[in-house]
Amino acid sequence: MRIFAENVSKMDSSIGNLIEIANKINNEQSRLKAIEISKHAREMEEAYSSLHTLYGRRFDLQISVLNELISLNGDLSTIVSFKRGAGEITSLVNESDVKWRQAAKAWNDTKDSFSSLKGMSNLTIHKGKYDSESDNK
Repeated sequence: MRIFAENVSKMDSSIGNLIEIANKINNEQSRLKAIEISKHAREMEEAYSSLHTLYGRRFDLQISVLNELISLNGDLSTIVSFKRGAGEITSLVNESDVKWRQAAKAWNDTKDSFSSLKGMSNLTIHKGKYDSESDNK
């Protein structure tokens, strides 16, 4: 969870830089497209941040069930009697599914907006260290 939180924090910082750089672009059309990309990236970061919180709550709930199970010397009836947990897990899973869909949509919107900016501005993208061949087409 710590690594996930660190990566979300790095993403937040990178998006802040992206917004700052986007606003420095002189060409108005390109600047607006770059700002649009920044907004989609921020939506993705917000979805990931929410997922971190949801997964933290889910793990805490699972720890509670395990601690209860241990305190009762492994009596599995604990799991059946933990009604609140079942409803909460279902709710957390459903909320997580929504956030994953939001993150995927924001990712696709970011890629589409960037492709538009690339074509509009005739940008050439050079392969980065972690890029696959399909990322640069």
